[in-house]
Order: sequence, then C-alpha cells, then structure tokens
Amino acid sequence: MNLRFADDVLLIATSREHLQSMLEDLVRFTEEVGLEMHMGKTKILTSECTTTDADRPRFMTVRQQNIEIMPVDGSTMYLGRLLSIQNPHDVEIAHRLKRAWAKFMSYKKELCGKHYPLRDRLKLFNATVTPTVLYGCGCWTMTKEREKKLRTAQRKMLRWIVGVGRKQKTGSNSSGRRERRRRTPGTTGR
Repeated sequence: MNLRFADDVLLIATSREHLQSMLEDLVRFTEEVGLEMHMGKTKILTSECTTTDADRPRFMTVRQQNIEIMPVDGSTMYLGRLLSIQNPHDVEIAHRLKRAWAKFMSYKKELCGKHYPLRDRLKLFNATVTPTVLYGCGCWTMTKEREKKLRTAQRKMLRWIVGVGRKQKTGSNSSGRRERRRRTPGTTGR
C-alpha cells in the first residue's frame, strides 16, 4: 500500500522483503519518467523489535544507495507531522507545541506589545498560533493528560499576551487552612 501527496510518498509494507521490492519498483518507475528519489530524505520507520540495538540493521540498500532505518523510538517528518512508531500522539503533540512556541516567539513583539489593542493581539494569536498547534489534531487520541499539556501551553501564552503572571497561592497556616488577608482601610484587596 502507498499514500501519495504531490512528491511525498508513504509506503507501508508487511515485511522487509516486501519493502525492498516496493522501494526498488519506486526507484525504477521514477527514473523512467526522469525523476530521482532523494535517498537522504527517505527514511524507514519500523515496529520490528530486535533483542538489542546492536542487532538492528541501520540501513537498507536500494540500487547501491543506503536508506536509513530509524530506531524503534525514532521519528521523521511527513507532510508537516512528526511520525513515530512509539507513542505517536505524544510525540506529535510535543512537536506541535514546539512549533506553536516558535510561531508565538516569531510574533512576540506584536502579541505582547501593549501598543496594540488586546482584541487585535488575541485575533493574531487565534490566526497564527492556534492553527499551528492544532494542525492534524483530528487524528489525535485525546486523553486528560494530553489536553492538560495543550491547555497549560495556551494559558501560558495568553498570560504573556495579557501581561499577567500566574496567580500566587495564598499562604496557609499550620492547620492547613488558608489565612485571610487583612485589609487596611482605604486599600483594595489586591
């Protein structure tokens, strides 16, 4: 089976021999139409487990060119997503959050600048950062822990935009009860 999008191809095979045959066919057909595969960008992800990392082959040779076989815990980019065999959703969510922070930092001056109206800064956030983190989210299996990671990052970014820090917890006495802050006349509760 193969999935194609423009010049990006994903091959799925049931065995090493099957994959070898598919890759050789792909190289042959691309050469027939005057194209060439970029073997440096071609990666093999496998769920095949070996007893030790030393037993695992590092390359597959196709037409005298080596194609890297990624470790079981490895990952590679495909159509803007970070594909991984182990913990694919956690790896992708961490990748999307990293990309979102990079996007946030590229617009930090505008997002955190007090000379722009807050409404416009929030619109910019929702137009740039939010789609960056949510790219491909329709195929994630959401858990409470993953949702918490996403919400935590979102709140942190929004605190930066608004310009407020995290709420400080009020102190507690030895019995574990919260102490009340005393207000002096003429002051506010802050």
